Amino acid sequence: MFELDDGGIDDVVAELAHKGVTIVTPVSEAPGGWSADFLDPDGFGLGLWQSGELPRSLKN
Repeated sequence: MFELDDGGIDDVVAELAHKGVTIVTPVSEAPGGWSADFLDPDGFGLGLWQSGELPRSLKN
């Protein structure tokens, strides 16, 4: 699990999907914020989490 200190989880997951990464769980509510799960190139599960106090997108 990796924490996104600045927010932008929607942007990160969209970019991963654009690059062909398998998204296992799209951005979803999680305790205290938002999370998403994906597979690395070897098929191992990884996750992202960010605080609900941060913006889900950093794009204007």
